[in-house]
Amino acid sequence: MKKTITKIKMLMIGVLASGSSIFAQTTVTPDGPVIFCEGGSVNLNAAGGSNYQWYNNGAYIPGANSATLNVTTSGNYQVAGSSGWVKQSPTGGTTDLNDVYSVNNRVFIVGDGGFMRRSYNNGNVYTTINTGTTQNLNSVHFIDTLAGFVVGNGGLIMFTADKGNNWTTQTSGTTENLFSVQFVDASTGYACGANGTILKTTDGGANWSAQTSGTTQQLNAI
Repeated sequence: MKKTITKIKMLMIGVLASGSSIFAQTTVTPDGPVIFCEGGSVNLNAAGGSNYQWYNNGAYIPGANSATLNVTTSGNYQVAGSSGWVKQSPTGGTTDLNDVYSVNNRVFIVGDGGFMRRSYNNGNVYTTINTGTTQNLNSVHFIDTLAGFVVGNGGLIMFTADKGNNWTTQTSGTTENLFSVQFVDASTGYACGANGTILKTTDGGANWSAQTSGTTQQLNAI
């Protein structure tokens, strides 16, 4: 008589709520056993905060921001609950970030070395955008859902007309580092930076002209 052997894979999870002072005090309650067979699952229910971020084995889980997490794989799960802020991981590294801008549900983050990432879902998942530069990007601003500007070191001004998919360099007329860009309407915008630099455009960024600031101090924001 032939003997049949069936192997059953068991999965086990660990659960930890964040106790850090920067987060609200959260508790986690599973709605069933935390040891189960492959193909099974358990819901982890968080309480004690108004915003949540779940992690598995210390790694950020993109989009896992609700109070309940359905778990189907083994691991050590942790949740951080806060009263207004949720920790995100837009870089996946240690790049210095210099500015963030949100338009509708899109979020843009810029940083050193030409770094730019974009999210289409309010910051849950980010993708990298090739800016074509290694200059530090210091400020990003959109005038509508399509058109936006970035300024950076070396007098860099970049423009997009397609939601940030493609960026082109504009002539700024300066090599000073630029730290901020803002538009008051679709035509009129300003940029400022090192050595009292102020630039102005009245044609939507096609041309920029230097303004007299009366100072040589670094101007960081408009």
